[in-house]
Amino acid sequence: MTNTQFIRRAALKGGPIQLTNKTVEYLDIEAVTVPNATCWLCGGQTNMLGIPIKKGIKPTFTDQDLARNMQSKSLCQGCAFCLGSRSLRNYSLLATENKLLHPNRSELRDILLNPPEPPFLVAIAVSGQKHLSFKTHIVYSNDNFPVLLEELLIFINPQKLKMLVESIEELYAEFSKTEIESGNYNQARIKKFGLARWEMLESQISPRRGNRLFKLAIFIAQRQVDIFKEMEA
Repeated sequence: MTNTQFIRRAALKGGPIQLTNKTVEYLDIEAVTVPNATCWLCGGQTNMLGIPIKKGIKPTFTDQDLARNMQSKSLCQGCAFCLGSRSLRNYSLLATENKLLHPNRSELRDILLNPPEPPFLVAIAVSGQKHLSFKTHIVYSNDNFPVLLEELLIFINPQKLKMLVESIEELYAEFSKTEIESGNYNQARIKKFGLARWEMLESQISPRRGNRLFKLAIFIAQRQVDIFKEMEA
């Protein structure tokens, strides 16, 4: 089973997804008999069902170089489902064996620090404009697993991520994410925060500043007040 086929199965198993302002419900595609046994995009088995690529791939599709079987003229049901579902572009994804969710940042923080039982996959949408589903990786171990942040692939050790996130969040109580990400802090706020405390936390995060894990940690880090607000919502 490929990543898109995994997402399709999770979406159809899990039922409607309740978001803050709307409910997202996924319906399956109208599959037809296709001529190829493997999918043009994911390279997975079609079982001779799906849609022709001329119907599923628009001229504006810019990821044609990522297709795994250029000789095929067929899209499997998983790829056809994912490419045809706008919400799969708009929102972050957590797919498991039994459900699909669209987690917010606070929920993503909890998922990545306390990952579910494999197999699962996670894609984090930043712009809400990109197809991420077929670029994801199914996770089979919680020890060092891949996550997609927009189109950036990051391998995560939950304990290392936890230490980094918690240091950033302690700084985030006083400083902006821009300051923490750049390393250019307001001197008055450093004084208010406490020089020794700031130096300790800065020494913990500065070796990772700019790397992929740091980008992810900054993205999911929450102020405690924000966490409480989301819990109450």
